[in-house]
Amino acid sequence: MATLQEIAEWLQLCRSYLEQGRWDFVPRKKNIDALARLAWKPHHVKQILEDLCVTDYVQGPLLDQDANQSSDFFVFGCTIDGTEFYIKCKCDVYRGCVCLSFHPAERPLHYPKR
Repeated sequence: MATLQEIAEWLQLCRSYLEQGRWDFVPRKKNIDALARLAWKPHHVKQILEDLCVTDYVQGPLLDQDANQSSDFFVFGCTIDGTEFYIKCKCDVYRGCVCLSFHPAERPLHYPKR
């Protein structure tokens, strides 16, 4: 589990990438279905990412299972229109802030920093 400082530093790095326009939304089926359900576009997710705070932290850093990747990812959660959302992101030097997952949580999330 990350410390408050580690989470804050990661969020700051994520925001700096977002401010530079260096971000990516991975179009997995779950993610696309979640956007359709909300009638959102990926830029709406960018706003959610910009607004994440330490108390939204769920877990991380966790090792990316993709053998070609060396960056860790973090998991956050937030409530949108009464539905808890699972958000998994990583910061990548080449792609910036990468949102790997953005969809309704499949089970209740635990927020250890609340």
